[in-house]
Amino acid sequence: MNGTENDLWIVIPTADRHQYLPKIFENSLIPLNQIVIVRTKLGEPIQDVNNLWDLDEFNIHRWWNKGINFAEAHGAKFVAVLNDDVWIEKGSLQTIVENMASGGAVLGYPEPCSSDICGYAWVLRLDSPVRPDEQFRWWFGDNDIRKQAMADKGYVSVPCDIKHYHPNETTTGAFFEATKQDGERYYAKWDTTSRF
Repeated sequence: MNGTENDLWIVIPTADRHQYLPKIFENSLIPLNQIVIVRTKLGEPIQDVNNLWDLDEFNIHRWWNKGINFAEAHGAKFVAVLNDDVWIEKGSLQTIVENMASGGAVLGYPEPCSSDICGYAWVLRLDSPVRPDEQFRWWFGDNDIRKQAMADKGYVSVPCDIKHYHPNETTTGAFFEATKQDGERYYAKWDTTSRF
């Protein structure tokens, strides 16, 4: 890893879907003290990792930033932001970081991706100005991050195996309404009619 072993942290927002977390922790090959769980619902702390609580109205981009800011304040140079319902191949996050470090990209994704953009698993280089924009609450923030990266030093898609078990299952009700509003904000911000 050329000196980046202790620079890579993980951020995972979660409410109460914790069944996939132990395997994520194991396969990440990241020390537990470099894993940040942003808890969006009251509950017992998840043992041996950093637990942060955010019980305000839902905003996944704020949750991401809360974890990213904590990791950066504790020495992280790269942060892998993951959904709580993924499976990752051992070494996959490190492979993404190595590709980012060698080419200078500020954002990295696994490839192949199970959707048009890998909002469920991405790696951010923290010496860049790219950050989640909290004007978005549920969707389009990951599209926005990619746009930001394209305006900076770019992104890479790296062959590795990361699976997403439950895509879009929670995008109903208030989340669906927030998604429509997020789309309007995204198109206005980038003066576009395309998600890409």
